[in-house]
Amino acid sequence: MENKFGEIADDRQKSNSVTLNPKSAESNEAVKYLETLFPGRVILWCCKELGFWLYTKNTAAFYGLTPEDLATKTFEDYRHMIHPDDLEGYVLCSRKIGQVMKQDLNPADWAQYRFIIHKRVWRKTGYFQLREERIYQSPGQKPGGHHAMMSDVTEDYPFSCVQLDWYKVGPLGYTKINSYTPQNQESGLSGREGEVLRLLAEGFSSKEIADQLFISVNTVRNHRANLLRKTNSKNGIQVLKMALN
Repeated sequence: MENKFGEIADDRQKSNSVTLNPKSAESNEAVKYLETLFPGRVILWCCKELGFWLYTKNTAAFYGLTPEDLATKTFEDYRHMIHPDDLEGYVLCSRKIGQVMKQDLNPADWAQYRFIIHKRVWRKTGYFQLREERIYQSPGQKPGGHHAMMSDVTEDYPFSCVQLDWYKVGPLGYTKINSYTPQNQESGLSGREGEVLRLLAEGFSSKEIADQLFISVNTVRNHRANLLRKTNSKNGIQVLKMALN
């Protein structure tokens, strides 16, 4: 088990006993400074070996929780907040990060790379698109563990699938190295996408579909974007033709 590589699926038993409640007050000033640099974003420092996560104070509001609820959440609880259609892909992306770091990168250079995963996470009444940017520190580098910055990018572009992109950091910004789309995301409709397709074929609008499935209109739009991509359709008419065949 190499949890420094983010092998989430193989670390369930240990990580489930580690809460997201910070156990140290030593970095409060640093956290406050990060909040001013990146307003509206959640910044985490995860160090499983020491048994705690340190996060910015807006974390509870970001995930639609009360501070009291957040203090009781475990790593396993966080997994359950990920969209069921995205969870396997998220685990595969985390494993891919481990493979890239282990096979392709010099450990001394880990901090020069950024790994970004796109997925959907539950918040109060619906799912939103989350951009998770991870920064890993080299072995022995203080303070250890890895950092992650979470951003809500729902309004920036439609969600298509779980995807990992990684970059190298240089003087002028990020240079993209490669991308990885988990195989389970590349083809085949999810159960919810099938439901949306069926309701579209029956003539329901996005608003009516959202009401029937108890999801947001924005989530319906995301499903429609996935249907276009997965069926290689150029527009909604082609998608509906496929549904009727």
